[in-house]
Amino acid sequence: MVIVVHPLTPLAQVSSKELRDLYLGETSRLGGTEMVPVNHAALTPIRRAFDKLVLHMNADEFAQAWKARRFLDPSQKQPTVFRSIESVKIFVAAEKGAIGYLPYSAVDATVRVVQKVDNIDIASKDYPLRMTP
Repeated sequence: MVIVVHPLTPLAQVSSKELRDLYLGETSRLGGTEMVPVNHAALTPIRRAFDKLVLHMNADEFAQAWKARRFLDPSQKQPTVFRSIESVKIFVAAEKGAIGYLPYSAVDATVRVVQKVDNIDIASKDYPLRMTP
């Protein structure tokens, strides 16, 4: 899995902590840019992997975290959920500041890959978001 952004978003690298903070509503900015995080449906394999590798929680824990956050601050908006990989890609390609995650095989020229996570390049065997079968 790779992190993707709108083609004009100047984000070359990101940390797992920054992603976690963004997806849990702790921050809305990365590298000085206002971000619009998008998520996959809760029970999809890619979402399960993202929840485990980045958020260190499952879908139920994610929902509970957002329930608590919105109780404290009703203006908080959790990441928009899309039902398909293609829908995530279309939204990220169209929305400036959008950020999401895709299988590497789904990436095309309409989105830009964030080359490094935790300062490790996507080509490295140590890439932290590598999904294992």
